[in-house]
Amino acid sequence: MWLRKLLGRVSGPPKKHVGNDLAGNKYFSMPLAPEGESALTKIEQEVRDMEEKDEHSPERLHETEKRWVEFVSSVHDPTQVPVQWQSWLKYRRFDPPSTTELLRFEHEQRNLAHRVRELAQEDEKTRIQQASRSRRGEDEDANSFDAFLSGINNAGNSSAPPPPPPSDGLSDASKREEWNPNAEPHSDR
Repeated sequence: MWLRKLLGRVSGPPKKHVGNDLAGNKYFSMPLAPEGESALTKIEQEVRDMEEKDEHSPERLHETEKRWVEFVSSVHDPTQVPVQWQSWLKYRRFDPPSTTELLRFEHEQRNLAHRVRELAQEDEKTRIQQASRSRRGEDEDANSFDAFLSGINNAGNSSAPPPPPPSDGLSDASKREEWNPNAEPHSDR
């Protein structure tokens, strides 16, 4: 009994294993309160009360609890920590994520990646079809553009006079006037 108390004072409060991610990394927390005080349970209740009032204060949790991850491999790659655990480590969420939540998120990510691959394949197939149509001259846009260009070329070769410009209500004299920035403004009144 006295040895346990001595070790507790020397090593500090015991760490608490709160969960694992799907890669096997372990997550821990440790209260920062002195031995004998149950500040963690008090703060848990305070945070839950604040969450009900929508006044969550992560700084308060940071003062009372330390959180960390112990990686399963010797390579410590923080980018491999799931976003749910990152939120817990940074005190953005009170409760650690459940295995069900992690599995659901991973499943959604796989479905999203699969859908992205399908859309990329459909897009590639559409591009190939458009390219082959364009090479055969079947592309509607290419045909209409070619028709537009041929109309311009044929217009220059025709002997018919061009159609008159649309009337804008100005006299022929005013149409011939050139703009002069130094000229006095006309008064039509």
